[in-house]
Amino acid sequence: MARSRSQRKNTRKREATNRRLQGDLLAEQGFIEEAIGQYEKSSRLDGHDPDTSVALGDAYFAANMPQQAYRAYKKALSIHPRHAEAHFCLAEFWIHVSRFAAAVRALEKAVECDPARHYYQCRLGELYLARGDFQRARRQFEQAIKLAPTDSFYHHKLGDLHARRREWDAAAAEYETAITCSPAEDFYNVRLSIVYVRQQRSAKALQQLRRAYKINPENAVYLYLMGELLLLTDNPAAAMEAYRQAGPLDEYDRDWVRRWHLRAALPSQMARVGWDQEIYESET
Repeated sequence: MARSRSQRKNTRKREATNRRLQGDLLAEQGFIEEAIGQYEKSSRLDGHDPDTSVALGDAYFAANMPQQAYRAYKKALSIHPRHAEAHFCLAEFWIHVSRFAAAVRALEKAVECDPARHYYQCRLGELYLARGDFQRARRQFEQAIKLAPTDSFYHHKLGDLHARRREWDAAAAEYETAITCSPAEDFYNVRLSIVYVRQQRSAKALQQLRRAYKINPENAVYLYLMGELLLLTDNPAAAMEAYRQAGPLDEYDRDWVRRWHLRAALPSQMARVGWDQEIYESET
């Protein structure tokens, strides 16, 4: 009789695992409601698997069912209080509902439970940075880099921290490293161009924008910003040609340019080529 009960239990666990794996596949394919159905069946078959509860919480979250997601994450933690992914997902839930202090605590717990997970370190650094805690943010970004030194995203984040503190040399070094790690990423070149402008190295900034445009020639903003820097380097003919090639910018592109100007603290040249500069006046 005991053996029969054990066999039934093992059968239920195998079925639960199969249901969870089916749910994972459905979730990856974007069939969230169907994935929820499989995860719920898995949970009913084996209510002591924290991974299933976390996966169910993620599916609920994707389906815009935050209360159900919260309960699923809490259930996972009731089963396994040191389940790092459950703490991390709970932190993302708190961020979603603007409970940032609770999010920090949950992420700190996730890092404590799994300190080798470099993305957790970075995400915690982002929260510290958002709260203006630069020292802790820097420590987390540096720890993420230590764990994954060739991940360009972490160098980019540390570069952003230095840029916010106006530590331009350190910011440039991190963005340069990010470019070395991911040479096909145009965005890092744009970030570096901003720092070079701050350092009054307009020719170097122009070089980075040219690299960004070479990577992504469909982005007219890069041509437009190249025109701005060509004006600064006393090459008006080339600047006008860059403006001409860029063509009319839509509202999204104009906002993109505005943000670049704000970060670079560079007065807009739009008035020189017939653009309305009014949208910049409140922030430059």
